[in-house]
Amino acid sequence: MGINLSSNIDLQGGLPLDSRYGPYSSTTVANSSIVTANRFVGLTVGIVTGTTTYNGLQLTEAVDGIQDYWYFSGITDADLVLKEGGTGESGTSGSSGSSGTSGSSGSSGTSGSSGQGGGTNYFFNSDITEVGSYLQLSPTPISSAETTTNVSIPALSTGTTIASYASTEFGFTIIPGGVQHFNLWFTKDGENDDLEAFVELYLANSSGVIQSFIGSSEAVNIGWNNNNTTPVYVTPDITLTTSNVNVDDRMVAIIKVRNQDNQISDATFYTQGSSHYSYVTTTIGAQGGTSGSSGSSGTSGSSGTSGSSGTSGSSGTSGSSGTSGSSGTSGSSGSSGTSGSSGSSGTSGEAGTSGSSGSSGTSGSSGSSGSSGTSGEAGTSGSSGSSGTSGEAGTSGSSGSSGTSGSSGSSGTSGSSGSSGTSGSSGSSGTSGSSGSSGTSGFLLLTGNTIEGLITYNGVGGNVESRLKFETNTDNLIISGDSYTYGNEYKQAANLEITTNGNHNVLTVSLTDISGSSFHYNYYVEEQTTGGFRTGTIMAAVNRAGDTTVYTDNSTVDGTSSTDDIVFSTVISGSNLILRATTTNSTTWYVKVGVEIII
Repeated sequence: MGINLSSNIDLQGGLPLDSRYGPYSSTTVANSSIVTANRFVGLTVGIVTGTTTYNGLQLTEAVDGIQDYWYFSGITDADLVLKEGGTGESGTSGSSGSSGTSGSSGSSGTSGSSGQGGGTNYFFNSDITEVGSYLQLSPTPISSAETTTNVSIPALSTGTTIASYASTEFGFTIIPGGVQHFNLWFTKDGENDDLEAFVELYLANSSGVIQSFIGSSEAVNIGWNNNNTTPVYVTPDITLTTSNVNVDDRMVAIIKVRNQDNQISDATFYTQGSSHYSYVTTTIGAQGGTSGSSGSSGTSGSSGTSGSSGTSGSSGTSGSSGTSGSSGTSGSSGSSGTSGSSGSSGTSGEAGTSGSSGSSGTSGSSGSSGSSGTSGEAGTSGSSGSSGTSGEAGTSGSSGSSGTSGSSGSSGTSGSSGSSGTSGSSGSSGTSGSSGSSGTSGFLLLTGNTIEGLITYNGVGGNVESRLKFETNTDNLIISGDSYTYGNEYKQAANLEITTNGNHNVLTVSLTDISGSSFHYNYYVEEQTTGGFRTGTIMAAVNRAGDTTVYTDNSTVDGTSSTDDIVFSTVISGSNLILRATTTNSTTWYVKVGVEIII
């Protein structure tokens, strides 16, 4: 209950009337000094900061002044806040109290996450050839329709080339270290086809000649999006260290696909257009991303307490509010990298030439003419009979010798001349001689010499070309040509150079009359640049229907260097069996192949 006073209290001391006012050096000290039981809403305390001077318990100087805090809406420690100044009644010419000190600033918001850095994007432009056989990899996309490159990937292939690209000349001398991020679009034939895409990087000079191997990305599985015509995004990466280059050097990117299945599968690469442009984000010209946006600003500090009135002086001015923290600007996004152009399809290998037909056997020569019949002996002397008529000549046998003439005279044989007198009548003609036997079919009886495989018939007339050649002074017989047949075996050979990557038809054999057969291909390969070489045998079989082939390749170990960039397979195309070589680089390969077929 309050105390009733009929007059004012005349205080003589230099201390506040209510000891709970303080003053205190902080709100923490004030809350610890005033127990909760002695608090009430509206209780005011003084907080002094800065330099102060005391005379005993009496505060005689406060350089930064004193601020009033009060328990504004409750009596907990958190309810003790800065009292907002209010306007006091004007006193008689009292000087204004000092302004309250500003409230403390709110704490800064948390910083936003840093933006992601990015460098120049290089686009795969498949409609432009940059240098040599390489398509263009350029910082500038082109306004061309979407292109696709479809390649058959051999079973268990460790890397079949889809397309090869060369960048425009660098125009700089340093490639900053970091991640080269490829953004590629692909489809595959079947949902369960186990195909993986990856990229090999090489450094080349201005002419496109490879100088060094830089690195290979990880192999990333080609996914599936409901069907085999909707492309999916494949994103292999390569991490490089900082390196120095020549200003006119180029980067060569070879896109490859690995087949983990034991059967051929097709992969299709997409680029250009507006929806599926493949590209790579490089570290060239990389810039750090701008800072993320700043956190929200802290709450404003509460207003300073009003200055105490002078002798009825005007109230102190309100403390100025704490300034809000300004928001940080958002980091700008790095520009998207352009898609690289699609690699052009490898050219098909030329079909092997058909083996020349064997020459027909020469017709047998006609039999020699029969010898003339012997003349009849003269008849005995006497009167000469009339001369007997000569016997008719026997008809010539087909290629047989002529029959002997019939003998003259009555006796059948030509008698000796008759005695003078009337000539006897001629004897009847003898019967024709039997026909000569026919010449043997398939052989031509020739005379003369064989010189350098050229046979001359009796030294005159036209020349007869032959595939047979007898070496001088030896018994060796040389058979020229790329194919020949003996008995139930057929052989064919090929010798060629391969200078581009992709699929190449090495030998083509017609399956007419020889399906359900065994094929043994003996081969030798050598790579020009590295000198890597190997030899091996590919055993293949074709069923009787002529529509299915199986094969296996048994080879030696590699000599000098790896030959993994060339693999063989057999495929059926129409009524032909094709031995196909698939190369995954653009250097020259020397290939020799001979096939032996059981027919």
